[in-house]
Amino acid sequence: MMRYLFILTATLFASALMAQSPKEPLKPLTLQLLMAQRPPTISVHDWQKVIANPASATLYPIQLSQAMLDTLDATALDIRWQYVMVEERGSLERK
Repeated sequence: MMRYLFILTATLFASALMAQSPKEPLKPLTLQLLMAQRPPTISVHDWQKVIANPASATLYPIQLSQAMLDTLDATALDIRWQYVMVEERGSLERK
């Protein structure tokens, strides 16, 4: 019984590792959005390392506005990343 439990645990661990490693590169549109949203304090080289990590897909969601969704092809976005709707910059009217 213990042997089967060990085999099951090893199989689950191996499948979890495979699920976290991306099999294909980022889609070009997703990569462009990520590079455009790079924090100014992080170099381009370091940011590319960060976004290559699969855990970054949940840690650094991509911010999209309604205008971006109207002009971009949503099917060209990578489904591995999280997307967050944000307000347009400069769209708030002054009162």
